Formats: sequence, structure tokens, C-alpha cells
Amino acid sequence: MIPDPADEPTISVQRTAAILGVAKSAAYVAVQKGQIPAFRIGRQLRVPTAWLVKITSADQNAIAS
Repeated sequence: MIPDPADEPTISVQRTAAILGVAKSAAYVAVQKGQIPAFRIGRQLRVPTAWLVKITSADQNAIAS
């Protein structure tokens, strides 16, 4: 389940991978390629939850059409 961006503005790449249903390594490659937006805070890469909400709702809209 995707957290509410107001409550949890960013999540780890590992959690992003689980939400998207891809391997953790594939998610890190997607981050490196710029396919998943992420930024570094210290040693951690963080993914904006607003992006996940946007991308998953776009997928749901495509399925509903």
C-alpha cells in the first residue's frame, strides 16, 4: 500500500520495489537510469511518495479505460 504523501513524503527504494512488484535490484537500476525519481539523504536514496501515487493512479486509469 502506498503511504499518504502528507504523512510519509518519501520511502526507500526497497519499499518502492515492493509496491511496484519488482526486484530490489531492478528498482535500483531504474533509479540509476532516471526511470524512478530519487534523491539522496546522507547514505539513503529516497523516492517521493507523490510520484508513486501519480504513477500508480495513471496505471489504474489506463486499466479502467
